[in-house]
Amino acid sequence: MSVPNSAAQKASVLVVDDDADIALSLHDLLVFMGCDVIVVHTGAEAIANVQRHNFDAALLDLMLPDMDGLSVLPVLHQIDSTLPVIILTAFADIPKKHGSLTEGAFGFLTKPFDTEELKALVRRAIGVKHLSGEAAEAKQALTASEERFREVVETAPDAIVLADANGHILSWNAAAMTLFGFAEEEVQGKPLTILMPARYHQDHLDALKRVRNTGEMRHKGTLIGVHGLRKNGEEFQIEMSLSSWTSRG
Repeated sequence: MSVPNSAAQKASVLVVDDDADIALSLHDLLVFMGCDVIVVHTGAEAIANVQRHNFDAALLDLMLPDMDGLSVLPVLHQIDSTLPVIILTAFADIPKKHGSLTEGAFGFLTKPFDTEELKALVRRAIGVKHLSGEAAEAKQALTASEERFREVVETAPDAIVLADANGHILSWNAAAMTLFGFAEEEVQGKPLTILMPARYHQDHLDALKRVRNTGEMRHKGTLIGVHGLRKNGEEFQIEMSLSSWTSRG
């Protein structure tokens, strides 16, 4: 996975280190990789910058003049829970390393850095950040799609009944409530057979079994003339159209 090089796609990296020489070397290396880089020297500056900017990764020194890096880390994650933070330290302290990773650090580097290791870790961090962003966008799009679907279903003039593969009712719209005479809470989780005369039950159960076993739904998308059953026991003629889809397996 490579760091984007175009100006529109440049990754933004925050460097937090009070050693001016190390901060400069990190800045130059990251700029050479194609990143936009902001360098700060204190924990307070790091927090303020993460509040103002959306970074793709951060390099955070453990020893800062105003606070410990591990105290800064959870604050950064409170501001941006998806920000990958790479901990920097001059001490190869294994317990400290394990502690930082447990606290949510993306990775751990000991000074002096191996340049290739640092570049690889930064690239992975940026990649993870971008994947998090794509996942959030996909979730938002899915939520919007579900909301549109619910709005269309609820306002449709025809009765719409949604059921799972076992024939249990998941939800229905206002038109179905009016047509069959049940409130939604009276039918939710109940078998679809509650809406049909007894003579249809076995054919219905056989059809459900066939769909589960083969995925085949006969008469899908065509109008079928059958009888429905109201809450008061009254039968009435309806035209029914079937559809199906697979969700979450």
